[in-house]
Amino acid sequence: MCFGRSPVTLSARYQAAFSGRESGFDANVRYYLLPLGSYFNLAPQVGWRSLDRPGQGTISGVELGVQAIFSLSPKSADVRLSHTLTAPNSSQETSITTLAVSYALTAELRLGSRLEWRRSPLFDDYRVGILLDFAL
Repeated sequence: MCFGRSPVTLSARYQAAFSGRESGFDANVRYYLLPLGSYFNLAPQVGWRSLDRPGQGTISGVELGVQAIFSLSPKSADVRLSHTLTAPNSSQETSITTLAVSYALTAELRLGSRLEWRRSPLFDDYRVGILLDFAL
């Protein structure tokens, strides 16, 4: 969600595996350093993330990171690369690197794919997903 013409955005997400093996929640505030809609942009972010893997434990805490955006066509198609640390400097520190590609079907609806690498004391894995994002 954007706040008018402000370079600040707020996002929140909940996800769960169909198998029940994992669920998670995250909320972030990003500050885009260049005007929104630029061909390239960089956004530091701060937020909160919680990852729950029954039988392996829960990791939650402050999340710090940065996201780089490469617009193939402003407001239409983009590639996003982000890297975050959840619970930095703790025994549960988790690193997540994400590469996402998306295309705007309409002004409010985006279709995309996502590849995510995660490293933590509890697990070291990767995930692949198909996204359908709806913007308010």
